[in-house]
Amino acid sequence: DDALTVANYLKETYKFYNAEDAKQETLLNLLTKAEAILTGSEKDTTSQAGIDEVTSQLELATRSLDRTITNKKTLEDNILIAEEAQDLDKYLNASEQIKNNFDKALKDAVVQRDNSDASQVNVDQVSQALNQAIESLDGQATDK
Repeated sequence: DDALTVANYLKETYKFYNAEDAKQETLLNLLTKAEAILTGSEKDTTSQAGIDEVTSQLELATRSLDRTITNKKTLEDNILIAEEAQDLDKYLNASEQIKNNFDKALKDAVVQRDNSDASQVNVDQVSQALNQAIESLDGQATDK
């Protein structure tokens, strides 16, 4: 039961999101099996040895998850660049659509930056989208 609780908790964290697909799939399959034993179709038919085996496999699967924390450094750098760009002519004089795309990319980036359970894949995607939005700013300098 403790192994099931830990595994269910871990599937909502970066340790799960950033794990290899095969490790994610193994953990999810074991969770399904454990839940069937505890409350479902296998509740009354599984031996203690079967329960112990699934518990052992769950513990192993949770320990094998990658422990890589989501790296947000590039995203944070792109957010700073984007926030500075908002004061420049290339943003101020950009077309409305370009500005709207930029503003959405910046908003999405901030959401992922502030999300403690953000996966590396999501962080990388919004960081790349924000970088592309910065590069697409097309406003021209204003004569002074």
